[in-house]
Amino acid sequence: MKKVITFCFLYILAIHVKSQENKSLILENTNVSVLDEYAQKLSDDYAHAHARAIARAIAEGRDTLGVDVIDELGVLRYQVVDNTAAAAATNTDALQIGGSLNLDLDGSGFTVGIWEATETTTSGNIPLTSHFNLNTGSGGPSRVLVQDGSTTASNHATHVAGTIAGDGTDDASATGMATNVTLNAYNSVNDEAEMAAAAAAGMLVSNHSYGWAVGWSWDAVVGCWEWKGSLASYNANTEDENFGRYSEMCRIRDSIAFNAPQYLAVQSSGNDRDDNPVPGASQVRLGDSGPCSTYFTGIFPPQDATGGDNIPTNGVAKNILTVGAIDAASGNALAAFSSVGPTDDGRIKPDIVGHGVQLYSSWSTSNNAYNTIGGTSMATPNVSGSAILLQEHFEDLNGSGNFMNSATLKALIIHTAQDLGNPGPDYSFGWGLMNAEDAANVITDDDANDGSAIIEDTQSGISKQYGFLSSCAEDLQVTMAYTDLPGTIQTTLDNTTPNLVNDLDIFLLSANQNDRPWILDPNNINTNATTGDNDVDNVEQIISSPDQNLQVLQVNREGSLTGGSQDFSLIATNFETTCEVIVLIQGGTTLTQDENYCSTLAYTSSANIPTGRTITYTNPSRIIFTPGFSAASGSNVRAHITEACQ
Repeated sequence: MKKVITFCFLYILAIHVKSQENKSLILENTNVSVLDEYAQKLSDDYAHAHARAIARAIAEGRDTLGVDVIDELGVLRYQVVDNTAAAAATNTDALQIGGSLNLDLDGSGFTVGIWEATETTTSGNIPLTSHFNLNTGSGGPSRVLVQDGSTTASNHATHVAGTIAGDGTDDASATGMATNVTLNAYNSVNDEAEMAAAAAAGMLVSNHSYGWAVGWSWDAVVGCWEWKGSLASYNANTEDENFGRYSEMCRIRDSIAFNAPQYLAVQSSGNDRDDNPVPGASQVRLGDSGPCSTYFTGIFPPQDATGGDNIPTNGVAKNILTVGAIDAASGNALAAFSSVGPTDDGRIKPDIVGHGVQLYSSWSTSNNAYNTIGGTSMATPNVSGSAILLQEHFEDLNGSGNFMNSATLKALIIHTAQDLGNPGPDYSFGWGLMNAEDAANVITDDDANDGSAIIEDTQSGISKQYGFLSSCAEDLQVTMAYTDLPGTIQTTLDNTTPNLVNDLDIFLLSANQNDRPWILDPNNINTNATTGDNDVDNVEQIISSPDQNLQVLQVNREGSLTGGSQDFSLIATNFETTCEVIVLIQGGTTLTQDENYCSTLAYTSSANIPTGRTITYTNPSRIIFTPGFSAASGSNVRAHITEACQ
């Protein structure tokens, strides 16, 4: 795996057996003991918290189905599936067997975790393991492995599983993303402890198409809207506090990701954008007990935030990939139900969108049953199933056991997304619609050193620099993402304090330019993105129209770094070659391999160039070789000044 832009590019040819059995490289970078201890603590804590929540529900005469915990605000929380309408592939067919990219990816030897909320029973909620779409060859061994003893299959879990892993041999219209991947299936009860344990064991991707019921939630059985927020403070607030809030759940998920840097949890953004009773018409009740009565805003809690800030806390963590839903049949319009940002501290959520309306997939009523449904629940497995294929492609090119860090995978998906909505990122579509084909092409081009770079590095000083030589024909695009330390739990409504711990910034410099990343204004959520200092997101992106051939990317830290260093990932595209940025080579340095240096600053050099070496120096203005510089007979020294773009 490339850790930085190297002086010369090394090609490695290896025979790759499609298997994730070799997890040693994953576990080398994973804090296994920390995660195992954390998983046990989370499990113990959850058992007590869940028991208290059940007891409270019984004492208050409320429904116990789907009860999760009493949150830090004192509110009894229920888990619900994020299901309303449907999704389709995001150019993932190009990666599959017989696809246009000739990659023939199917997830063989890989495992994706699938956690599902209780839908109809307290005994479990898992995919139908015997479903023909989830078996090897429609009737062979099941590719769904139940991990926690759950026994009851549900329609929702089976549909999600089919979208990730359906092989289509029983019904080609229900073909999923990774057609031969194995699914480790769990009920969402105690999910965070199980996620920590799975990450400690080397899991790369997991799917979470569920979340807490927040604000107003429709109960089809009773036939009225139920308020799931705080009963003590709703008259003083304009929304449920858990919309956009960085909660204990967020902190736990960010902590798991930080200790398992190659594990990416993919989470649905929720279906709360159109969950609102109609004043004077709708029937409502507080909680899930008592009679229903007509909704009036002066008596009952206000409507959910329809303009923005309606992502439940499940989707607010920094280090996960949060997925919204679009309607492909309506010109990629945002699905009416799809929850949108910003988070309370102004971060961009959702991160990405997938097709979320009218998806045909497996159903649990029989081994060959199928149905068309949708929601952000359906968009999310479209993304997670595609994400594991990108890891498979990366391993194919970089050797067995070599996988992208989760921040790299996240940056890659964001970098190659199809921009929708306002130009640049926005709080509705995030960074756009996932394009698995373009993402796979970046991996291919990086391996061939053909105008794309995937960089994983660590910032421990003030600044790191990378040089890109552009043809000027295309905009240079750079995306950075990093797995940040867990933030501070917020307990008040719409707390705008940034949850970013380590603040890294990117700048793209040339002789006459200083390009900054996209930023959004959380106080004006529908306005176009501008550029400037982003001090809230752990994802940043710059798109630059170069004025000089030489562009220098700086990765700077703002303030001190907690822990002393911060790993980060970069994706760069649309350049010709790369070079190592220098300002000064200290006297006496002997350059023992061919190297390519560049800088936007005039620099001096007293390096020793031995026989047989070719050294290139590039600068947009001037190059100075100071006394002490020497070049042995048989070496080559090249120095040139880049041209301005016309």
